[in-house]
Amino acid sequence: MTKKWILVLAAVAIVLLAMLVPGLLPETGSASATLEVNASPRIVYAQLNDFRNWQLWSAWHQKQSPDEARFGNGGVGAGAQVSFPSGDGKFVAVIVKSEPHQIVEVAIDNHAGPFTVHHVEIRESDGKSLVSWSTGFKHDGWRTLFFRQKAVSDIKKSLRGLKDAAELWEEQSIMLAEPGLIESFPFISIRRQIPYDSLSETMSVLYDRLLAAAVEMKVDVTGSPYAIYHSVGEERVDVECGLPVAFEVSGQDSIAGGVFDEKECVMLEFEGDFSRLEEGHSFLQDWIRHRGFELAGPPMEIYESNSTDSSAWHTRICYPVTFQ
Repeated sequence: MTKKWILVLAAVAIVLLAMLVPGLLPETGSASATLEVNASPRIVYAQLNDFRNWQLWSAWHQKQSPDEARFGNGGVGAGAQVSFPSGDGKFVAVIVKSEPHQIVEVAIDNHAGPFTVHHVEIRESDGKSLVSWSTGFKHDGWRTLFFRQKAVSDIKKSLRGLKDAAELWEEQSIMLAEPGLIESFPFISIRRQIPYDSLSETMSVLYDRLLAAAVEMKVDVTGSPYAIYHSVGEERVDVECGLPVAFEVSGQDSIAGGVFDEKECVMLEFEGDFSRLEEGHSFLQDWIRHRGFELAGPPMEIYESNSTDSSAWHTRICYPVTFQ
C-alpha cells in the first residue's frame, strides 16, 4: 500500500470517528461536589434562593455585569428568573424547585454550553451545613465531550464562593428576608386607634382582655399573639391585636372572631427588644421595593418569645406581597 493510500485511509478514519463517536456518547452527563459550610441551612438557603445573591459568588454570574441582569418574579423563589447577555447569545437561569432550607434546583440555558440542571441539597450537620451540588447536562456531540471537567470546576468555584458569603452573613448576623406562607387560622382580636406614647402599654392590656375572653368563650389559645398594623399616622396607630384559637367563635362586645385567610408574605425573623423592630421593618421594606414586589396588605408582627431577656425576644415580621 502506497503512502498516498495510507494517508487517504487515515483521513477517512478520522472523518468516520468524528461522525460516529459523538453518537456513541451517553445522552446525558453529570458532575458533583460537596462542601461543608460553617453557617446555618437558613443562611445557605437564602443565598441560593435569591438570584441577586448568586451575583456575589456564582461561577456563571461573576463573569457578567450586575447592571445587565434582568429578573423575573423578583429573582426570588420557585419560578424566579435571571437573564443577561452572554457573548453572542443569552444566559437564562430559572429556579424550578425550592424547598425552604433544604433544596434549590436551577435550570440554566447558556448558548456557550449545553443545557444544565443544578440540584443543590442542604443538610444540617452539628450546626453547620453540608452542601451537595450536582449538575446534569445533555450531550451535544464533540462540543460537550470534555464539558464534565469544566462543570466540576464551576461547581467547586461556586461552592467556595457560597461558603465565603454564607459564613460572612453568619458571622455578621445579617438579617434574612424569606418568602413564606401564613396559613389560615381561627382568631379573636381587638382593633384600636392607639396613640404612639401608650402603644406598648395599651397592647399589653388588650392581650390580657383577649386571654380572659378566650376563657369565657371556652376556646383554647393555640399560638403566639400577633398584631396587624392597618395604618400608621402621625400621632396614632390603627392596630389589631389578636390570638389564634382552636376553632372559630362569634365575636362579643369589642372582640371580633373569625378566620384569618392565608397570605403569601415576605418574612423576617427578628431578634431583639421591641424598640428596635423599626430596623426590621425598614430592612423588609427596602428588600421588597428592590425586588419589585407589590404589597398585598398591612404588615403583621407575630410575637414568638416569652423570654425575660428583651434582647432575646423573637418577633416574626410579615409583609403580604403579590409574587409575580
